[in-house]
Amino acid sequence: MASTLTPSEEAQLGQTIEMFEVITQSQPQDYQSLEILKEAYSKLNRESDVINTSKRIAQAYVQMGQLSSAILEYETILQRFPDDPDVQAALQQIETKANNFPMEPLPAEPAPQAKAQPSPGGRTNKVAARDPQAEIDDGRRRICIVLDVPTLNARPPHALAMARRRSMDTGFIGVTRNEILRQYREVEDELRAAEKHKNFIVVDPKDILCRSGSCTFEADGKSLYFDDNHLSMTGARFVAPVLERCFDASSSDAAR
Repeated sequence: MASTLTPSEEAQLGQTIEMFEVITQSQPQDYQSLEILKEAYSKLNRESDVINTSKRIAQAYVQMGQLSSAILEYETILQRFPDDPDVQAALQQIETKANNFPMEPLPAEPAPQAKAQPSPGGRTNKVAARDPQAEIDDGRRRICIVLDVPTLNARPPHALAMARRRSMDTGFIGVTRNEILRQYREVEDELRAAEKHKNFIVVDPKDILCRSGSCTFEADGKSLYFDDNHLSMTGARFVAPVLERCFDASSSDAAR
């Protein structure tokens, strides 16, 4: 993965690592910062650092009592390194700790569903089956395909707060327009091809988010994302203009 990064992108990831190593050393239970750090190491193909950070994330979950999350993180490591002694020992400790937890009673089983009653004519009432494919292809409905938003290098709400607290530049969070278009090209080219059919419309939030050379992730001091690849309510309002074609199509369908 690192070979596809530009020098500028590698420098931004290096800045991300430098900042979040400082944060996580002083706040070892800050799993969100650890996740950002893990992602940055992954993009630079630094596998040993990815594994070590993954172990730190699992340890943070254990300290917070989130044992199921810790187990999932450790099992992710074992998928790549099944004989890792540290992980095996940590899972054994979690199992011991879990066995000492008081057992909660199992929830009552739900009541059995009532069987469909026959109609007076002796036939059982059934809901008619629907064929979604036929509904799409019937030529009467307009289908709006909304393409994906950029996946950022970090989760903006948390990363922005940490960067501002330390008076650091927030550029490490964002991605370039070229990087995102390259990342999504294969899938999105196929989706855009659907627009040749008259009942399909394709709209792209990146047309607003990535107007310049880089993709924006905040506006008026507010984050447009609530994690690294999902828009917040502020972000949804920000990209609303590009979605108007979808609603225009719905209105025209309703008028028919």
